[in-house]
Amino acid sequence: MKEQNPEQLRTAILIFLAERLATAFSADEIERRIRAANQVDGFFQRQDVAEALALLEGFGLVKKIPRPLSGMHDWKVTSEGVIFKERNYGM
Repeated sequence: MKEQNPEQLRTAILIFLAERLATAFSADEIERRIRAANQVDGFFQRQDVAEALALLEGFGLVKKIPRPLSGMHDWKVTSEGVIFKERNYGM
């Protein structure tokens, strides 16, 4: 991520997932939706989204949901992630 605050991308991802807590999304879909909504100022790539998701997973705010038979996974917010979003960024 060049000339960009990675915290802004992590925040956008967490808010996106917390507002759709019943659904899991692929990293590609998360990237497309955040980019389409212009939620992050500046340029970011797919790798930046993957790194942000890995960090959020390490904090326990998101989790991987495996797709049966495909070997791929989606991402979903955890209850801790929802609480973190509500406390820090409002409902």
